Amino acid sequence: MRAIVHAKAKADGCSRPRFGSRPKVSIIIATYDWSAVLRRALRSVALQTFSDFEVLVVGDHCVDDSESVVRSFGDARFKWHNLDKHYGGQWAPNNYGIVQARGEWIAYLGHDDLWYPTHLERALATAAATQADLVASIMILYGPPGAGAIHALSGAFATASSRPTISYRRHR
Repeated sequence: MRAIVHAKAKADGCSRPRFGSRPKVSIIIATYDWSAVLRRALRSVALQTFSDFEVLVVGDHCVDDSESVVRSFGDARFKWHNLDKHYGGQWAPNNYGIVQARGEWIAYLGHDDLWYPTHLERALATAAATQADLVASIMILYGPPGAGAIHALSGAFATASSRPTISYRRHR
């Protein structure tokens, strides 16, 4: 299951940069030295039908060519950050991304996962229709049997009326 979270649910007190116009969605991709799959994840973001987003790719002290992969897209919305220490998990890159995020919504994408082109559009439509603070979508796991590499495709809905099935609204 993959989720997007309304930014007002973020912890208070985090200092975030304030410059330029605020995107609707901040997409956080935590990565560690697997640029081949990172390229595919970024391509799935670039193909989104909803385009008001920033992408924060945060390396966990990457030493491969991940930075050049991000820059190869030539898209000012795609930003590279590399932590100065290897933390060994997604928590540190994700937390760094949350602090840097400027969007109204935060969406997470694994560096080895893909989004269907209408994923963000439909997730945000569901959030608006249900006044949700969190929207989660189903995902399809795929990969060759026995290969040890399983990837996820999120947001694959058959029709425009199909939407993510889980939404959460905080009591106000």
